[in-house]
Amino acid sequence: VKMSKELQAERSRSVAAAEAAAKAAASSATAVFSEDCELPDFVQSCGHSEVIEFARRLASENAALRRQQQQQPQLLQQQAVSTSAKEAIAVGVAQSDSHHVTPLLALLQDNHRDLQISMKLCSALETLTFNSSENRATVVNHGGLKALVNLLDEHNDASGTLLRPAIDALWNLTFEEVAVDAATEVGAVERFAALMQAHRDEASLIAGACAVLLNLAVREENRWKIVESGSVRLMASAMQQHPENEELMVLGSQALYMLAYHQDLKPVVLAARGSEAAALAAACPHGAGKAQMWGRWLQEVLAC
Repeated sequence: VKMSKELQAERSRSVAAAEAAAKAAASSATAVFSEDCELPDFVQSCGHSEVIEFARRLASENAALRRQQQQQPQLLQQQAVSTSAKEAIAVGVAQSDSHHVTPLLALLQDNHRDLQISMKLCSALETLTFNSSENRATVVNHGGLKALVNLLDEHNDASGTLLRPAIDALWNLTFEEVAVDAATEVGAVERFAALMQAHRDEASLIAGACAVLLNLAVREENRWKIVESGSVRLMASAMQQHPENEELMVLGSQALYMLAYHQDLKPVVLAARGSEAAALAAACPHGAGKAQMWGRWLQEVLAC
């Protein structure tokens, strides 16, 4: 399914943490960015016009590539999926099928123990919340955010690649204030810290976690929870362990930048060897320069 430029621009909200500032970044191709697209508070208020402009371009670029990367696996998944009613709705859902939101949540509740089915349902929810604030709010209001966080706890021992659809759905949701409230209430920051600790060797999962945490960090309360949970160290360590992973370099740099921008949190980022992580991102040889740019900006904010 091809994405229109309008859809790519709208999805850039989900990636603006800058596909975290992540699903910043997960990764992407060139698209036209909508001026109506909202960026996280930390970017809007940071006072750095170049950061804001680059975040807009990066968010736009992140959307298309991520979708391109997802298309082939999704086609293969569809071929391998059975035609059971439970899975058919997940496989066949389209971005405009808002009426599927509550049935999907009901199916998720009924099938949360089945990792394969639940992750297909999460992929469908990710699609439905890709560019729809209304759908995101519906998911949250029907207990979907809590269900997704619980799902990650339940399948904590599964591979990070398998768990990524649930993380990506949460990434979408947490662009809504109501979702940030719900996530804070269920202790999402601490639970994501535990998830990262269990999967500290898996770059993809850590990258997705950076995206979600960055969205949650628009609240001061959550920024301190990120610090107290040890997530800063986990993010910086993962960047040092996987310097070849552009998505992690981008998202990790953006997350650490957001924290380091606050003077009371900068020492924590430095103590976690954030400078070393920034240097690796600044020297990242992969991609179109997104990791290098955010690595340099992280270096600058840590040095001032």
